[in-house]
Amino acid sequence: MDYDLHTAHMQMDPKAVSRLNTILRVTEAKVVISSSWRHGWALEEMQLILKNAGFVGEILGYTPQYGHNRGHEIEQWIEAHDEGHDPFVILDDDSDMGPLMKYLVKTQFAHGLLDEHVEEAIRRLRGGS
Repeated sequence: MDYDLHTAHMQMDPKAVSRLNTILRVTEAKVVISSSWRHGWALEEMQLILKNAGFVGEILGYTPQYGHNRGHEIEQWIEAHDEGHDPFVILDDDSDMGPLMKYLVKTQFAHGLLDEHVEEAIRRLRGGS
C-alpha cells in the first residue's frame, strides 16, 4: 500500500490512537515502533503521521529491521538503548515475539487496541503481572 505523508494518518483508528494516548499519559511511557508501518517512513515523517492521527506521545525510535521475528528486533533495540531496563509492553496483533512473549499485550488485527488492552498495558507498566 502506498500512502501519502499527508493522508497516511487516515488509515489509523482514532479510538485506538486515543487509547494509546491514555496508556502513555497514565504511565509516562514512550514508544518504540516495531510495526511494519516503520518501513518506508523516516522517523520525522512517522511522527507527523501519528501527530495528524491525534497521537500525543514521544517516539524514541524504530526497532532494527533484521528480517528476524519481531521479538528479536525488539530485543536488539532494548539491548542497544535501555540501560535502566525500564518496564515495557509490546502491543501487537502478532505472536512472533520469541523470548519476549511474556511482554506481549496481544491485540487482534480486526479490532485493534481495545479498552481491555489499555488496562492490561497500564497494569504491566506499573509493575503488575
